[in-house]
Amino acid sequence: MFKIRFVLPLVLTLTVQLLLNAQTYHFGVRAGLNYATFRGPLDTEVIEKYDYNNGFHFGATGMMTFNEWFSVGAEVLYNQYGTKYYYEGPSYYIFNLSNVKYLKNDIKLNLNISNSYINVPVMAYFRPFKKFELMAGAYMGFLINPIGSGKLDFGGKFYQSLEYSYYKDLAGGHVPYSNQISVKVPQPDGEDEVVGIYKIVGAYYQYDETQFNEKTGTAFNWFDLGFTGGFQYFINKSLYAGFRAEMGLLDITNNNLDRSLKDINSDGSFILKDDVDKNLNFQISLGFRF
Repeated sequence: MFKIRFVLPLVLTLTVQLLLNAQTYHFGVRAGLNYATFRGPLDTEVIEKYDYNNGFHFGATGMMTFNEWFSVGAEVLYNQYGTKYYYEGPSYYIFNLSNVKYLKNDIKLNLNISNSYINVPVMAYFRPFKKFELMAGAYMGFLINPIGSGKLDFGGKFYQSLEYSYYKDLAGGHVPYSNQISVKVPQPDGEDEVVGIYKIVGAYYQYDETQFNEKTGTAFNWFDLGFTGGFQYFINKSLYAGFRAEMGLLDITNNNLDRSLKDINSDGSFILKDDVDKNLNFQISLGFRF
């Protein structure tokens, strides 16, 4: 207890002194390209992978300089994360008919996910040379617009276009202007029942309001937290080019909706995955500091 009482006031005093002795403030803008993906467990028994997706970022920067070597700063950025997801292997499709809840078949799924965040990085800067600057810190991310687009091939029996708006889509929802396609579903008596499904569907089209496959929340969590670090090279006194890596620490997927594509329960309910998927992003930027 004595150590805490002694150390805490000392740290606060030094922090206040540093703030009071800060020499200059700098403000600026920064923009550039993102190369982002997800990090998480993938099924090795099928073809399942995350690939890098392109995006962009832009925003305002602020910095407090203490001396020619050390500064602290914060930014407010619009930042596009995401991934290219690919799945090929055994899967299923929900129909929820009176006699047939689902069909199984091999599928091919391509999905391009683009998740837009408002990010607030807070960093420390160290300048060992006049034109070269290192930085490291942490960021908070607030998800504002998660979307996705892609295609589903259900074993050549039918094809669907995927237009996902993860915040807005409803259970069983489809794109309003979408037409229906006819699918033959084998019945237990040996006959086929022709069922109409929509050609362009939303993120939760195979969900419903039953206790089994109820849509609970949205597919992605609204908050992210992670580490960031990189370097910047100053072309002149104000203009710089930089590189950063951002590594998320939190699970970005909602485990209530994170379902296995490989298999399904015999009663037609989804098998949920209790795993962790994180953001990983690399940035190339141009910035201007006043």
